[in-house]
Formats: sequence, C-alpha cells, structure tokens
Amino acid sequence: MTPGFLSGLLRERCARHIEGNVLKACLLVFSISCLFPATLAAASSTLPQLTVSETIPAMAGVPQEQTTISQSTVTAEDIQRNQITRLDEVFQHIPGLSLSHTNGYGDQAQLRLRGAGARNVRVFIDGIEVSDTSRAQSQFYVSGMNMDDIESVDVLRGPQAGRFGADTGGGVINITTKRANTPFSGKSAVELGSYKTRRGQSMISGLSGPIDYRVSLHGENRGGYSDYNRRRGGTERDGYRQWGGAARLGIQATEQARADSFVRYTREDRFYDWNTQDRFDSVDLTSHQARLAGTHKTPSLGLTQVIAISDSKTEHAIVRDFPLPDTYEGQRSRLDYLGTWTLNPSVNIQFGADVGRDSINLSAPNYTSPSPNTDVSMRKHGAFVTLGITPLDNLDFTASGRTDNQTHHGGDENWKLGTAYHIALTETTVRGSYGTAWQTPSLYERYDTCRGNPNLTSESLRGWDAGVQQRLNSGRVILNVDWFNNMIKDQIMPSKKGTRPGCSDSDGYENTARVRTRGIETEFSWQLSSTLTARGTHTWQISENQLTGERLRDVPLHQATGSLGWAITPALHAQTNLRYRDQASQFGQRASEYWATDLKLAWTVNETLRIHGRMENVLNRRYEEQYGRGTPGRSVFAGLTVQY
Repeated sequence: MTPGFLSGLLRERCARHIEGNVLKACLLVFSISCLFPATLAAASSTLPQLTVSETIPAMAGVPQEQTTISQSTVTAEDIQRNQITRLDEVFQHIPGLSLSHTNGYGDQAQLRLRGAGARNVRVFIDGIEVSDTSRAQSQFYVSGMNMDDIESVDVLRGPQAGRFGADTGGGVINITTKRANTPFSGKSAVELGSYKTRRGQSMISGLSGPIDYRVSLHGENRGGYSDYNRRRGGTERDGYRQWGGAARLGIQATEQARADSFVRYTREDRFYDWNTQDRFDSVDLTSHQARLAGTHKTPSLGLTQVIAISDSKTEHAIVRDFPLPDTYEGQRSRLDYLGTWTLNPSVNIQFGADVGRDSINLSAPNYTSPSPNTDVSMRKHGAFVTLGITPLDNLDFTASGRTDNQTHHGGDENWKLGTAYHIALTETTVRGSYGTAWQTPSLYERYDTCRGNPNLTSESLRGWDAGVQQRLNSGRVILNVDWFNNMIKDQIMPSKKGTRPGCSDSDGYENTARVRTRGIETEFSWQLSSTLTARGTHTWQISENQLTGERLRDVPLHQATGSLGWAITPALHAQTNLRYRDQASQFGQRASEYWATDLKLAWTVNETLRIHGRMENVLNRRYEEQYGRGTPGRSVFAGLTVQY
C-alpha cells in the first residue's frame, strides 16, 4: 500500500464525512424551524417579560473615534446586495486593503492594510481574535464563515493603540455578527453553480423573555478548477469542501446586567497545487472560537463594564505523498476587561486591561529534521486608556495610550492622537491622526525547527494620516479621501539563510528592512437617481525599502472597484461590479495586472421567497492573482432564500 494511496484514501473519507455532516446539520436546523415554531413562540410567552437591552458591539470605542479614525464599513445589506459568499469578496470593497492567497480557493490569505504585512493586521469576530498563531505572520483564514451571520465588517486603518492591542500597525478588522431582534425567525438558502458548486445554509433566531438566541449552519462543496494555472499546464481539479456552524445566546439577567456567549466551528478540506506544477496535496483544517462575556451598566454614573474570556484554536494537517501528514496547531486565549465611562455628552473615557496566552504545537516529520516537533507558548498582558473630548460643537479629539508586556520580548508603550472637525455649512469633515505600534515576531517565525530565527526582534511602526469627507447634493454624494504615511523599523522579511542540518529547505526570517509605505485611499457613493446608485473605491500605495531604495512589489501600486446598482422595481434589483488590480509580486514572481466584471440580479418574490443569480468574470478574463495560480473563468450561480 503506497503513501499516495493512503493520502488519497484519507482525502476521500474526509470528503464523505464533510458532505454527510453538512446534509444532516442543515436538515436538523430546517426541521426545528419548520416543525416547532409554535412551540418556540409559546415558550417566549411563558418567560418573564424583561426588556432585552441593546448590546454594545464587542470592542466598540468612544463616540469621538467614529470621526477621528479612518474607517470603512460593509453592512449586512451590502453583503446581500452584492451577493457576497466569502469574506475575501468583502475585502475587495475596502480601500487600502490588499489580499493575496498563498494557495488556491479557500486558503489562508495575507491581509495587508496600508502596505503593512499580515502580522500588523488584527482580525476580531465578536471580540475574539481569530488569527492563526501557528503560521508565519499569524495569518487569518478568510474562508469558513457564513456571510448571513454578519451584521457588519468595520475596517479601521492605521495604528490602533488602545483596546485592540499594540500590534495593529496596519489596522484592525472588526466583525460583528447578527443577534435576534424578533420573537422568532428562520431562514434557509441554497445555491448551485459552476465548478460543481453547491452551497447551503440555515438559521433560526428568536427572543424569549430575557433570552435571545441565534443558531446557524452552513456548508459548501466545490468541485473546483486547477490551482495550477491551466495556461501553464494545469489539468486536474482542486476541490474545496467546508461546513460549519455558529451559535450565540444572550440572557438579560436584570435591567443593568446581561450575559452573552458565542461559539463558532468550521471544518474544511482543501486541495491545492504548487505554482509550478500539478500536485495532489491537501489541507484538512478545523477551527473553533468561543467567548463568554458579562456586561453591567450603571446609568447613574454613565458607566458600562464588560469582562470576557475567549479562546480561538486552529488545527490543520497538510497531507502529501508521505507516510505522515505535517500538523500545525495554534491557540490563543484571552481574558479582558473593558470599561466605558460617559462623564457627559462631550467627555468619554474608555479603559481596560487584558491578559492572554498564545501557543503553537507543530509536528513536521517530513522536514526530516532530527527534532520535527515544536511546542512553545507566550504569555502577554496589557492595559490602556482612551479619552474622547468634544470641546466645541463639531470638534472632536481622541487620545489613547497603551502599555504591553510579553514573555519573550519585554514591554513597550504606544499611543495615538486623533482630531476631526465638521464644517456644517459645507457638510465637510476634515480629520487626522498619528500613532505608533509594536509588533513581535510570530511564534512560528521565531521557533519553527527549520525556518525559525530565535534572534528576531520586534518591529516598530509610526504612522499618520489626514483625510476629508465631503457630502454634496443633500448627502446624495459622499466622497472620502485619506492620505497616509507609515514607517516600519526592523520589518521581518523572508530570507535564505542556508539549510539547517536535517531540513529540506533554506527559507527563514530576518529583521532586514526599514520600510516606508504611503498612499491615497478614495471611496465614494453617488445616488444618481431614485433607482440608480454608483459606488467605487481606489487605492494608490507604494512601499519602499528605505535601506536599498527598492520598491516592494508585493503591494500593488493601484487597486480599484466600482459598482452600479439599479432598482428596476421595488422587488427587482440588478447590479454590475468591476474590479481592477495592478501587477504584484510574491516570492519574486510577478502576476500581471487584471480587471474583471460581474453581473448580479435578485428578485424578492414576497416576504418569504427571494431568488438570485449572478455571472462572475463575465468577459472570461484569464488572469492570475498570484504567479502560477489558477483563477475561475466565466462562472454562473443561482439560488433561492426562504424566510419564515
């Protein structure tokens, strides 16, 4: 029995396991929602009628930060209108954010904000940091999330010293999920399309006296296309299978106190190639997150306090033509406290502290190293205070200070200042900020048996931005423009340091670069008429190694998106989307510039039924997001959603 046969058998069994569980899970939620709505509704009438208070979104800041921070928001309405099925599609609509996949559909992606690497971008889902600590730069897996669960995606650009932590030089992506807002509701959706794609999801939610709940399940099976570009010789299909679920429960114990819990689980099986040839490699990934939070409000003092404990764990096994897989396990646990004190409408103070532990457990027998296992952890703690002041009408100031300490890297202090002024006469808002950040190496970069460098030191970043928002024609036109400049000292870069004894490659990491990133971000919306709306974004950014004067070409010089939405009737909506990306390099190999367009149509038949369809890459453009990697050609998808 050959190793290739074993890996193939493992993949086949994983695929059957995933497909079977997706079907069972969706049937379970659909059955509960269809068979027992009356029971659930009756239960709500028997519980105490205590008013459920509005929940403060996890990680919400002081009100003044809404004007002093450069940020973009994608709402649940935007996701539905654009028929977005994956988080990476959300990120395409954000100026200043660039996304690059290492391997094929469903793989982890490097999220860059304002040219800063993935390690400088922190991603939170309902207050849980979800980056994978077992990989270089602690990258975030953009796949595996049910888009119908999302209430909003807030992207905060630039250093965010304060409640989010010191290691936020590029910025923060803060995802908030939906919460029940009716006594009972449910939804089920299916979609079929090109590349043998099948998607499904179901959800139920409700309010029962002091209790609110929401449970969702989702799955996807995609036959796929060759991850190695067909034009370069790729032939076999690299499939992707995934299923998962999420649940949240809230209990309003008293008028002032409530408890919230959130859990999320994802299981994936993904096949991929190298960028030079077809392969039969695969990755089996499991991730879960959980958070329990308690909130207490003291209205007489204007004080809201939240204490929470959270855990995020990612496990993945890389299956190749070897007897054993390489396994990577990363875990991040955190206890945090957040207090928000409103002294009066013009003065707000936020303060907090957090303590956490990051760990990795790596087993890579196929490196052929004499010590293939890595098991290491790091403890860290920090505290911060943020002050928001509105001394005059239309004038806001914010100031944040934070101190942190970590097991392997000591401590550091960081800060941020911001201001904004609104000119009511012209509906113009001008804003600016300056801040610092401190980024330690990932545990993988420092301690991996073959690629780690225990001598790596921390990166430091200083950055500023200035922006303007202009509203015209009674708010029918909204234009945002931001100019930014960051300086990163001791940036960690991949390097060739020579092959260590027992290792199969010479890749490693060093503090080699002093990098300056600068650029201009533009975002607009224009209500052309009562039925036509245009939106667009553009980013120009350049990253340079200040030691060599060389431009870092892994960040595209230009990126742009555009859309035109047409409400043909109140129930029928059409939209076209256009996206462009300039050429970009990764690992020294350059992918050419490209542009692609999509067409989308949705019909709300009635309050219960919605039908949608779309064509992606309408002109069948052949392009590469990364050198050697395949991308889908013209694709057609159709589906329906039933609400009850």
